[in-house]
Amino acid sequence: MAETLGMLCDKLTILKLKQYHTESEERLKSLGTQAKQLQEEIDEFVF
Repeated sequence: MAETLGMLCDKLTILKLKQYHTESEERLKSLGTQAKQLQEEIDEFVF
């Protein structure tokens, strides 16, 4: 199933909340990578 723009935005919001509540540097790096990938997917969807 193809993801909608809303679904991608929801995932990004959840990742940002996880980043906010995470103290582990390793986990923050992983979440940052995931967020960047989602942002790229959103960019592809929009443009």
